[in-house]
Amino acid sequence: MLDFEEVVELLRTAPLAVWILFPILIASASVHGVQDFAVHRMQQFDLHGIQYGCQSAYISMEVKGSGANVLNRRCVFVRWVDLTRERFTDLIDRGTGSLVILMPLDFSMASSDTMKEWRKLEHHLLNSAINIPVYFTMETLQLTKIYEDVHLAAEQDRNSTAAAVLLNVFTGRGYHVTTTGPETKPLTDAHVANIQGKLLGRGMEESLPTLIIVAFYDAAGLVTSWSYGEDANGSGVVALLELARLLSKLYKDAKLRPAYNIVFLLSGGGTLNYFGAKGFIDQELEDSASLLHNAEYTICLNTIGTGDRLYLHTSKPPKPGSAPFRILQALNESAESVGSNEVKLVHKKIRLSEDLLAWEHEKFSLQKVPAITLSHHPSPHMDHMTMFANSTSVDPVVLTRNVKLIAEAIVHHVYNLSTKVGDGTTLELFTNDMAVNTDYMMSWLDHLIHQSRSPQLVTNDNALISSLQETLSRYLTDVKITTHKPDKTDPEFILYDATQTVLQVYSVKPAIFDLFLALAIAVYLAIVYIILTLVFPQVSLLFRKYSWSVKVKTR
Repeated sequence: MLDFEEVVELLRTAPLAVWILFPILIASASVHGVQDFAVHRMQQFDLHGIQYGCQSAYISMEVKGSGANVLNRRCVFVRWVDLTRERFTDLIDRGTGSLVILMPLDFSMASSDTMKEWRKLEHHLLNSAINIPVYFTMETLQLTKIYEDVHLAAEQDRNSTAAAVLLNVFTGRGYHVTTTGPETKPLTDAHVANIQGKLLGRGMEESLPTLIIVAFYDAAGLVTSWSYGEDANGSGVVALLELARLLSKLYKDAKLRPAYNIVFLLSGGGTLNYFGAKGFIDQELEDSASLLHNAEYTICLNTIGTGDRLYLHTSKPPKPGSAPFRILQALNESAESVGSNEVKLVHKKIRLSEDLLAWEHEKFSLQKVPAITLSHHPSPHMDHMTMFANSTSVDPVVLTRNVKLIAEAIVHHVYNLSTKVGDGTTLELFTNDMAVNTDYMMSWLDHLIHQSRSPQLVTNDNALISSLQETLSRYLTDVKITTHKPDKTDPEFILYDATQTVLQVYSVKPAIFDLFLALAIAVYLAIVYIILTLVFPQVSLLFRKYSWSVKVKTR
């Protein structure tokens, strides 16, 4: 059995680790299990030296509801339906450290007013540089519980007394979030891929006039991994594929071919100031044998899947007898037969003082290549910069009508045919076996909108690029993929990584609890130190004196 001196010695040596470890074990009890959630970062890119989108990626912060008294350096969870441009600005002004926006699994229940407000916010954010991390995630039951907890805590903080708030520091629980990925950095191999092919007319290829049909295939919404763009510009892509299919039938027989070459271009970087079109033009102009040198005009297809009419946008009013004038004339002559309203001409000069262009045809016009854009929008629109995209926003009937209208106009132009026959009725070419295949286009559109087409994701080795090339190869000759990179010294654009990551959510005591806990541990260790260094020696000395006196008496 141990005597008192042995007990004192034991307490002064070996148990010291236990004395120190004990409060640490208590502190560790303030952190509970972790939950992982997939989150998607807001879009980030630089265009002509100007920063756009979310400029940061890493989060390690306490979670708060948007109504909390203090948001400085806190991560705020907010539902998308509650977020407006004004509220977002307010959160930034209050020093919010990061933002996690909870998105519903189904947007069909959202009102038109809600969608309108959100598109305004989306447009604002995409044209701003946001310095805090902003992430989006689909709301699950677990995230709903976290959201309700932090917003209930925020409400209690606003309505509670000081004593209640202090009590909540010790009895309440909160959340801390951390992202697993590193801070964002530029992509070192950023590039844009074009897919192009051609139909060769009858005669000497190099001497024939050339028609160019263009549509950009990428999309850029507020969220990099949720950029689907069905009307903008999925409708333009599927229209180009269908035009290639239809016109290739006319070019199969060498004797029936018109004396026109037709070049088809699916350009990348449409959301990067039409960088793919720029790359195509620069590359072709360097080639003395390029068909671009004999380009009579270019037709750019942009958002043609809905609306009651098409608008023909041009940078220069077409002169009577010119190719753009004749194509406009052919479009309007065919409009009645396909059930379309008159195609309206919209003339807009290119603003040379601005880096960003309104329409893709302006890239060609700057190089003296006559060009137009066909769209159902009367003015430049931000449809291609949205993450809200699904096949319901493209009307199959309207898409079919517009493709037929364009095909009829092109064929009447290249064959120099009148749209009217002897009795005054309109000559329709694309009927029966030559009819526009709506199912084919909608099938392709469904394929397009089931994968994000953000420029960061659609590179030359992407499966979508390969499938587009394979499809065009069925109808065209010399189909190829070309890659175009930004300038190294003065890049036209910069793309960034960290598009998605994992958000780890820890259930913890409130942050101020750690301060109280640290003070308590410091006091505890001070008491242990005093006991071990001052009290125990005195007690030990008294016990020795008592033991010695007892021994003397027993003798």
